Amino acid sequence: MSNVLDSEDTTKGKMTSESLLSKPCVSSAQRAPTWCVAFIVLFCVYCVFTAYWLFVLTTRANDYARQISTLEERLGTQEEIVNILRKGDDIELFSSRVRRGAKGSKSNTADDEKAITCFVCPSGPPGFKGEPGEEGPRGKRGRRGTTGKIGKKGPPGIQGTKGDKGVIGGAGPPGSPGRIGPPGVEGPQGPKGPDGVTGPKGSLGEPGPRGPRGFPGSNIVSEVAARAKAIHLQGDDKRTYPSLTKLDENGILNTWRVHSNSGGFTLLGNGNITVSEGGQYFIYSNILFYDDGALFGAHTTVNGSPFLTCSGVRAKATIKFGTCYSSGVTTLQAQDMIGVRSVYPERMVDMHRESTYFGVIKLC
Repeated sequence: MSNVLDSEDTTKGKMTSESLLSKPCVSSAQRAPTWCVAFIVLFCVYCVFTAYWLFVLTTRANDYARQISTLEERLGTQEEIVNILRKGDDIELFSSRVRRGAKGSKSNTADDEKAITCFVCPSGPPGFKGEPGEEGPRGKRGRRGTTGKIGKKGPPGIQGTKGDKGVIGGAGPPGSPGRIGPPGVEGPQGPKGPDGVTGPKGSLGEPGPRGPRGFPGSNIVSEVAARAKAIHLQGDDKRTYPSLTKLDENGILNTWRVHSNSGGFTLLGNGNITVSEGGQYFIYSNILFYDDGALFGAHTTVNGSPFLTCSGVRAKATIKFGTCYSSGVTTLQAQDMIGVRSVYPERMVDMHRESTYFGVIKLC
């Protein structure tokens, strides 16, 4: 029976392997694709499992054959015992005969005696449990199992304490220059520069055509012009730039230089002008301030009292220049004094001759 099973399994295995190997895969000139490699691997696994199960079936078939032969011998022995009991022979005599005959027999005598005893005598009570035997030798170490899957990421741990401050490193290399920024706001116009050297006088041009005759007029203007006297003072800038002068606690402007004087006026050391004759006088002044103050202003005084006042306000703090001009006509007596002082003391004034000036004209 076992030989039949072995032959059938062997025949199936050969047919399967021959049928699988007979199928074409790929040519030797071409590279084997992935499905062909997978097919070969599966075929090898199939062959291994087939060989394993053939071995298992063969072993079990041999075990079943031995068990069948043992049972047949036991059945024959039991039939002899039944015949002896029917004839009335002694069981002990049969047992001794079985023992003597078992020496030349292939059957197990101990199994026969056990079978005879169990058949003749009933089983007794179970015995006491024996002591455990000695521990057997340790078995061989099994194969290492496959690595398990990586578990899920755990929750973040508690934040640790802040470490000590590290040593300050050296200065790095200079970075590349940044982009050029947009042009800034246009600043205020600076003061006028010093006058250049006067060039040579040009040649006299040709006389122009004679104009039409004018209307007859009066001689009042000529009389006034004949009697008019004037003095014009300019800031004493010493031809330096910037020509800035800081005023004292009284704010009096006293650094003047005489640009023209037709007579009848005297410039004092304190910056005042005295008139030698009484009459009508035209007085004018222009002061250029340069400071950070929001307000600026100047008084034109007659004998120390304000006669004219000019003032101004700066729109922005960055605009430091501020011009203050005033003019007017008044009656003066002989030896009256005319001067100029700042409304706010200790201010900076640009004493450039074209920017800061002061004068008096006698009208009549």
